[in-house]
Amino acid sequence: MPDQEQLQQLIADNSQGILAAVSQAGYPQMTNVLYVWDAIERMAPAEYLMTPYYVHWLHAAEDLLDKKGVVTHAELEQRMAELAKKGGK
Repeated sequence: MPDQEQLQQLIADNSQGILAAVSQAGYPQMTNVLYVWDAIERMAPAEYLMTPYYVHWLHAAEDLLDKKGVVTHAELEQRMAELAKKGGK
């Protein structure tokens, strides 16, 4: 997991991309804001307090996509590892 500074830079550079990716995944059609709030509230307190707004929404999207059977957390982790390897990070 990236450290706090890396995470803040990632979000600053990609906040619009995160929202676009969530939208393209069919996320808005799968849920409503109450489910999103619930997913955000289930974040670990330290993670919630140490991460920016867009990470909360990304966390909720990942959680809800997993719960709806669209993609699992394991599949997301695997894909992120592939992208990191491809990007040389």
